[in-house]
Amino acid sequence: MLDPSGYVYEAVPSNRLQGVTTTVYQKIYEEDMYGDLHEKIELWNAKDYAQENPLTTDENGMYAWDVPVGQWQVKYEKKGYQTAYSEWLPVPPPQLDVNIGLVQNAQPYVAAVHGYETGIEIEFSKFMQPATVTAEQILVTRNGVAENGEVQLNADDILKYYDTFEWLVERLFDTMQSVFYRVSQIDDALRISVHIVAEADLRGLMSERPELNVQQEDENEWFIGCIVFRKRGGR
Repeated sequence: MLDPSGYVYEAVPSNRLQGVTTTVYQKIYEEDMYGDLHEKIELWNAKDYAQENPLTTDENGMYAWDVPVGQWQVKYEKKGYQTAYSEWLPVPPPQLDVNIGLVQNAQPYVAAVHGYETGIEIEFSKFMQPATVTAEQILVTRNGVAENGEVQLNADDILKYYDTFEWLVERLFDTMQSVFYRVSQIDDALRISVHIVAEADLRGLMSERPELNVQQEDENEWFIGCIVFRKRGGR
């Protein structure tokens, strides 16, 4: 039996994190010369039990020790993420599902754009709460004309995390039409601008940039690509 043990993830349990440094600490009590007990936190010496401390999570985000009786706490560290701690865990009983979610320090950015006849699918670099992405934050233009649309969410989606959001358009796009787009992430408030033009207008798309507080060389905030609008589920 291995405890404490569990897995590390980001946002949703299925999105496991590999390469997280997990370190287990032990709470001990020492008695002074007057008989008073004092609490002390120590790094567990796993070598005495033919184990290692710290550990690094595997491809499934898993980690596990086999510790003796006591009070234990696990620290979780990964570059680019906020450090996290488990609660203090008494052993016994077995502590077999100590699963911890980590949060990225970086702001999310637009990673990809996909086109369907019903709208635009925007893929972000990290998972987010649906309430953080609304139609008011997304501007979509077609040949210079702003499109009306909405971000559609099911009632159950409010309790979940997603890295992909669909912006539904009122006027359908033409399927199999190859068009170019430009994405601009204006600031940390996630105001997203997607400008779609035909190939003939590509030069203007590249040169006539609107007034944006971003730098062209920052690929996280500004990039150009080409998409073909398809039917949902089609190729």
